[in-house]
Amino acid sequence: MRGLRNRTSRPSTVRLASRGGTWHWPVMAASPNPAAGGAFIALGAMGGAAIGVATGQTSAGLVVGLGLGVVLAIVIWLRTRG
Repeated sequence: MRGLRNRTSRPSTVRLASRGGTWHWPVMAASPNPAAGGAFIALGAMGGAAIGVATGQTSAGLVVGLGLGVVLAIVIWLRTRG
């Protein structure tokens, strides 16, 4: 524990990026908030797998659900990219 302390008695991980200029906050704040299309990819994969289990074609259901989720994510990305 002795090696993790500095002169201010804080762990060295606290001061990792605490200097000015180490965060990219102004650049991130200037960009618009993108829509969350990744949720459709995850939900499509889970939904496709569930439907695949019900029909006896788990892998095919997963691939189809994943494909539909990716298509929805791309459509959302194209509509929100400005």
